Amino acid sequence: MFMYAPNDLYLHAVRVPGDASDAADLTRCEMQGRADAWLMFERWKANVPGFEDSFFNMASPYIGVRETRRLVGRHVLTESDCLEGRKFEDAVATGCWYLDVHPQDVTKNSAWHEEPKFPEPYDISYQTLQPKTLNNLLVAGRCHSATAKAAGSSRVTVTAMALGQAAGLAAALAVEGKGSTGELSGVLVRRRLESQHAGPWVEPA
Repeated sequence: MFMYAPNDLYLHAVRVPGDASDAADLTRCEMQGRADAWLMFERWKANVPGFEDSFFNMASPYIGVRETRRLVGRHVLTESDCLEGRKFEDAVATGCWYLDVHPQDVTKNSAWHEEPKFPEPYDISYQTLQPKTLNNLLVAGRCHSATAKAAGSSRVTVTAMALGQAAGLAAALAVEGKGSTGELSGVLVRRRLESQHAGPWVEPA
């Protein structure tokens, strides 16, 4: 729970397993999440001291989807890439979030079945944005090429933004060079990002 004001409490506490790539199941999850949130409010109001006069202010506008489909790219970011801090010459972003993988079933007293793992900052290769079998397409953000466990780290907003910037720059470079993003050197993309004070985080010498 988080407090934005002395009398304003935000609970990040409802998880609904489901398949967000299926419209009917996503609708079910949306309905169940709202019902669960309201039930939690009613139980707190009735049973938790200090909440006798509480009221339900708002819920999020729609259910948050953690993941659905992901690209199979020229490189697949793996759990070991993250935990071992593997370096890539064509790195275009840095990941640093913990491997935040929520199970697709009910858990008690914790959000996870396993304790989360916390990597040091790690590189994300340009090749994770490039489809394995398509030449002139880039896929950035939460659907880039990563295993489920690695994506539990790389899916977060700031990393997705960095991957999006890399994809946008690569597209511009491909147009500039009258070529395709599949033929473009990821090392060049990295260098141009660094000239903009972007791209992967590099440890000071």
